[in-house]
Amino acid sequence: MVLIGRSCKTKGSPSTLFKNAKEIHISDIMHTSQNSIQPQYCTFKVKTTTILNRLEPWFYACKGCDKKVDKDVSKECLNDKCRGIIDDPVPRYLVKILVENGTDNARVTLFDAVETLIGCKAEKLVTEKKEKNNQSPYFQKFILNIRKTFKFLVKLDEKTKDEAKAI
Repeated sequence: MVLIGRSCKTKGSPSTLFKNAKEIHISDIMHTSQNSIQPQYCTFKVKTTTILNRLEPWFYACKGCDKKVDKDVSKECLNDKCRGIIDDPVPRYLVKILVENGTDNARVTLFDAVETLIGCKAEKLVTEKKEKNNQSPYFQKFILNIRKTFKFLVKLDEKTKDEAKAI
């Protein structure tokens, strides 16, 4: 199961959504998302066990549309609607983690929500990591999130058959 953490526009503040969301278990997510007609917000509490891409938890994005840029080859935005050549793409978080709740586990992908966990934008983490390698205080804070418990807000709807979007 893959859960996706995206920065998305929602009706209501994240704190209100958290407060009003029903708490569920990881195993409930697939069942709930397949049977949902109306979008609903739920929370689940899990412990991080591993950060799969801890050495490079970002991707390079187009400044115009925020989609991935093929930085190494053509510098072309990979968004079919944009397809511009991007000379100066910006880093954005893309963190892949494994989580567990005692009986179940899942792979979770987080995007902009990581900024809250680390305390800086992706661009600052990339710069500091290059300058200070693994001695960056932000990188250290990022690594220290392993084995900590977090509560995720997830939007479940009829479109999410194989994945849920954690906000």
